[in-house]
Amino acid sequence: MHLLLSRCYFYVLNEVINIQDIRCPNCNQLLLKADYAKGEIKCIRCKKIIQLEIKQRTEPNHTIE
Repeated sequence: MHLLLSRCYFYVLNEVINIQDIRCPNCNQLLLKADYAKGEIKCIRCKKIIQLEIKQRTEPNHTIE
């Protein structure tokens, strides 16, 4: 099962935080927005259980100059 991901970038205290939209692969319902996630979540629309594993970033946050 593939997760549908899109990326958002937030600037907090001079750091870029990379947030991904995590959507249900069955019905495209937005499930959560996260930088890192591992576990399961049940879709509120289609009631399917989706396995999540969004890897934590290995590169440091970039600062705004």
